[in-house]
Amino acid sequence: KFVPASAEARLRATLGARTDWCISRQRAWGVPIPVFYDEDGNALLSDRVIDHVKDIVGKFGSDCWWTMEDTELLPEEFHPAACGKVYRRGMDTLDVWFDSGSSWAAFASEVDDPLSAAPVADVYLEGSDQHRGWFQSSLLTSVATRGEAPFRTLITHGFVLDERGRKMSKSLGNVVNPDQIVSRLGAEVLRWWCASSDYTEDVGIGDATVQRAADSLRKIRNTARFALGCLGTDAGSSSDGAPPTVSIGEMPLTDRYMLHTIATFVSDVRAAYDAHAFLRAAQTISRFASVELSSFYYDAIKDRVYAGDPASVARRSATVVLRHAVEQLVFAMAPILPHTAQDIFSHMTTEPSDEEERVNDVVFHHEWTLPPG
Repeated sequence: KFVPASAEARLRATLGARTDWCISRQRAWGVPIPVFYDEDGNALLSDRVIDHVKDIVGKFGSDCWWTMEDTELLPEEFHPAACGKVYRRGMDTLDVWFDSGSSWAAFASEVDDPLSAAPVADVYLEGSDQHRGWFQSSLLTSVATRGEAPFRTLITHGFVLDERGRKMSKSLGNVVNPDQIVSRLGAEVLRWWCASSDYTEDVGIGDATVQRAADSLRKIRNTARFALGCLGTDAGSSSDGAPPTVSIGEMPLTDRYMLHTIATFVSDVRAAYDAHAFLRAAQTISRFASVELSSFYYDAIKDRVYAGDPASVARRSATVVLRHAVEQLVFAMAPILPHTAQDIFSHMTTEPSDEEERVNDVVFHHEWTLPPG
């Protein structure tokens, strides 16, 4: 699976245009190629030699290739006295793309059959320039040894540009420092800006775009604040201090419709997350909070929650729906806005008598369950 789908065509194009891959480099640094040569320049390629070098590297690190004698790196049967030949180590190093492209092998050892065709990773994620780099080298090394790609899903992201669409550089003085955004507006705003951007393309960032993200997040918080105020007022309206309850059959039509809207919202957000479509998830969250809740439902129930009898079915029904709405809003935003989600979640119930219980009761310890209706 490719995200975006166009990434498949781009990867195919780069693969089709590539020439033979020379994996050796003549550099003074890097991972050495464990090959030895006799006096005539013939390469010694042997599983026995490779295994021997592997054991030595496992004990002393790859620097042993440069610090040990040739005879120390070779098994005894390839010493001059045993085979009548003098072997010297090669000085070539591996292409760094071969290094990074074979990184999946480090994790393949954790499965029962490292050379099985099952993908090693669920997701490979990198920038669009890696269709010629890591994506390609990973695919080549895995297909060559295992006959299958090392990933189930390949996600390609664009790059962050300035507000005018220019590449950031010190010479232009247009570098946007994320630390400054966090210091001024908080980390949640930066996270929300990221989620609200189409990461499959290059995106611009500046004061105006970040401020729009801050305003959007503020609307979501205000939507949650109204619901929490209503829940706080009605939290102990039942005889045992538990939140109010009411059956779906007793609910006014508006409340039943809202339960259906909440269920649709949860389904849409989950589908977006499953598809790695974080922009769609963020848009769905924002629309649910600003339109479905704030503009529609809050306006429909304000008379009930402001002036209705707390013991009445209509008031209790509104409270039940609000609780479901804010719960699902919290779970939906938690992957993107963990601190905001936890802040809201911690105020959804009455104060626990045990302070340790309150500290440990975090949203991520709870399963995202579906609402009724």
